[in-house]
Amino acid sequence: MFIVHSRDIEYCSVIKGKESKVIQGIDYQNKLFYPGEVYAQENKQIAINKGRKLFLEGKSLCLLVESENSIRLWHHDKALKKFTNSDDIVSIVNLPFLVRAMRDIGGVKIMDRQYRLRKYSRCFIGKEAVSWIMDYLKVSELEALSLGQRLMNEKYIHHVTDDHDFKNEYLFYRFHWDD
Repeated sequence: MFIVHSRDIEYCSVIKGKESKVIQGIDYQNKLFYPGEVYAQENKQIAINKGRKLFLEGKSLCLLVESENSIRLWHHDKALKKFTNSDDIVSIVNLPFLVRAMRDIGGVKIMDRQYRLRKYSRCFIGKEAVSWIMDYLKVSELEALSLGQRLMNEKYIHHVTDDHDFKNEYLFYRFHWDD
């Protein structure tokens, strides 16, 4: 276990888990760490004890990052991969996991909608999906649009009348299995 000050570390983005989620990470001594619990400065000893316990049990190599008012426990995982700007997030995102998150609680709002006296069942709005993808994956609007188009190309979603590509507009889209 290491205890370092926040000014002495290099933050980066890392790819974590089977769903290939991009999250904030730390690159420290050629090891990648992902964020864990946050403790108030007055609970520093509790954070140290937690990190020590995880290390001694062989569960995780830990890094304690201290700032002016808090301490955060970061966990090392050999499976983490560093995400660089040269990586293409659109091609590495695991679409089945993304779709599951989109359809889950806190995902995009799927509901019956009406436009010009016509009712469209179980659909979502492209503009809201772009915003959700940007927030969920911490990607740019262009990357979110590209991911949405990839979802269309790989037949996860489609425009309700199949008249449009994926756009950041008030257009209705539906998951294929909701047809």
